[in-house]
Amino acid sequence: MMTVLLTKMKTSSPETLELIRSKVRKDESKYPSPALMGMTGMGLGSDRVALWLSESYSEYAESVQWIKQHPLVEVDSVSGFIVNLAENHFMPLTFSNLAMYLERRLKNKSSRS
Repeated sequence: MMTVLLTKMKTSSPETLELIRSKVRKDESKYPSPALMGMTGMGLGSDRVALWLSESYSEYAESVQWIKQHPLVEVDSVSGFIVNLAENHFMPLTFSNLAMYLERRLKNKSSRS
């Protein structure tokens, strides 16, 4: 399963955020997680997004609980969207479509020059 987790962080100083980022990176090097990415952004009432892999719903639920325990996460803001990667999807996770798109863009740019 792949999960998109959305959260909103409590307001804190840039120094505090950098300390937390450093701690997360250190923890990840010792205890790797199934997180594919964690990014700052905006939309849907959130300012953070994480893309996560889980083998089961219970593993997903553990991940959500783990994120809710983070001291700067607004607990009520945590929401997720689960994708069953084993299902037959309209447009599955792949980089080949992106590669073809980028190749076509480069080709179009060079033909304009």
